[in-house]
Order: sequence, then C-alpha cells, then structure tokens
Amino acid sequence: RINGVMQLGIYNCDTKQKRQITYDVGDKYDPRWSPCGQYIIFTNSNDTCVYTYHIPTGNQYKVTSFQEVCMFPTWSPRHVYIV
Repeated sequence: RINGVMQLGIYNCDTKQKRQITYDVGDKYDPRWSPCGQYIIFTNSNDTCVYTYHIPTGNQYKVTSFQEVCMFPTWSPRHVYIV
C-alpha cells in the first residue's frame, strides 16, 4: 500500500530495481502478466473495471465498462481467443 492505496509495481530481478506503475485511486487487485510479457491486466476497486498496463510505454487502458462489475481477469494463451 502506498498512501493507503494498493498500487502495482514491478521488480527487475537482474538490476534489483523496483518501479511503481500505478498511481491512481482505488486498490489494484488480481494482476496477471500477459503471455507476451508486455502487459499486466488488473482490476481497480474504484470502478470494478478491468485495465491493462503496457510495460514498455506506460499506457493504461480500461477494457470493461462502468456498468459491469469485473473481477479476476486473466489472459488466454497467445493467439487463442474465446468467441
């Protein structure tokens, strides 16, 4: 927790460096790495939406709407999609 809010951070095992990657309101829950290792998916308790965070660019995207309560996001294996 940082200032009372559960944020996400990453740790580089090679350099032993840690970096906070989320700063907004709402606790971040259930983070998962993407199969390609370029994204983290997570739920934000502030609006119960699912977000992705792109590690190389630092861009964060909301992938579900405000009308839905979403929890426990996960990734499909690479190039496998549920339709």
